Amino acid sequence: MTEQSRSERLEPGSVSTRWVSVAAGGFLAMLAASIVLLGVFFYTVVPGNRIPAYREFPRPRQEAHPEAELNALLARQHKELNSYRWINPEHTLVGIPIERAMEIIASRGDKAYGPIEQQPNGAPQPPAQAPSASSSPPPIAGPQPPAPGAGAGMAPSGPNAGGRP
Repeated sequence: MTEQSRSERLEPGSVSTRWVSVAAGGFLAMLAASIVLLGVFFYTVVPGNRIPAYREFPRPRQEAHPEAELNALLARQHKELNSYRWINPEHTLVGIPIERAMEIIASRGDKAYGPIEQQPNGAPQPPAQAPSASSSPPPIAGPQPPAPGAGAGMAPSGPNAGGRP
């Protein structure tokens, strides 16, 4: 490759500042014209009073007596969680107390969150339970709270007792 053919392929080393200045000036002129036109449009189309008058918002009226309303809400929730009731107006769904619902789920064991079997008439089939000597529900697995007064002054034990094995 010769030196002359190589120099013909390269871009020129200088940039014409005249054309760069014309392009930058044209851009700034368009920007200024846009700002002026938008200002004229705003002042001719938008009504004269652009800032609303100051006024204070009224006090909220949703909770006239917050403590009484909170107590009523808690009582209503407690009643819903601890009583039998109809869920819908057609009387096809029944709400049961939360303690009873937890007993039913616990009695299903490993199948607690599996699908509910359907009886031929469409009603859910109760979970199959092993026959037991007593009619009381089975105890719920898990840690039980200590009896009142028990454990006072006792050292912790178990895998998370704080000591090294």
